[in-house]
Amino acid sequence: MSRRKTGNVIIKIISFLLVLALLGAGIAVIYRYVKKSEDPTEASETFYLEYDGEKLPGGESEMSFETGAEATFEVKFIDLEDEAQDYSVKVFPNEKEYFQYSVGDRYYEWQPFDKTEDLSSVFGLKKEATSFTLSVPAWACVNTVLSSLYPGEEIFVSDPSVLDDKPLYRLVVSSNDQAAAYVINFSVTGERFSIELDKEHIVFA
Repeated sequence: MSRRKTGNVIIKIISFLLVLALLGAGIAVIYRYVKKSEDPTEASETFYLEYDGEKLPGGESEMSFETGAEATFEVKFIDLEDEAQDYSVKVFPNEKEYFQYSVGDRYYEWQPFDKTEDLSSVFGLKKEATSFTLSVPAWACVNTVLSSLYPGEEIFVSDPSVLDDKPLYRLVVSSNDQAAAYVINFSVTGERFSIELDKEHIVFA
């Protein structure tokens, strides 16, 4: 075999390998995009969270907060030159901790719906440009949370003390394109002050 033919064979082999490498890279990009679309809790590439000086892992996790406590999360943007930096943060019911409750003669399931669609105001959620703070009420338990949403109505929950030990609440932090980056299911622990609610007043006992 002449040197020219040998050179042509080598060029063809190298070209073939380059095509395979490009195809592999393309498939990897497509797979990553599809996987991220299927799993909205995959870590964000635009920002990450820090809590108590530590970087939080992306995806879904669990935490617990004491009654009456304030928890501040720092939002760290990766691309500091991105002028469109923004995020959203809300608190929802964690529907994985399924239970039913009644309000008067009406029955509901613990999931984002109607008055429980957004629990951010219950937990005093305050959003700033690069941080947000969660304020856990001193009275926070499943009965009082529901009573604050349905003031003046009779609430019934079976075994509320058992439920209070579970992560009933879901903190969701989303990137500016609304792709969820962090999902923190959290429980509320500690001593609770009792309150009495009516249509116009909240009385602490």
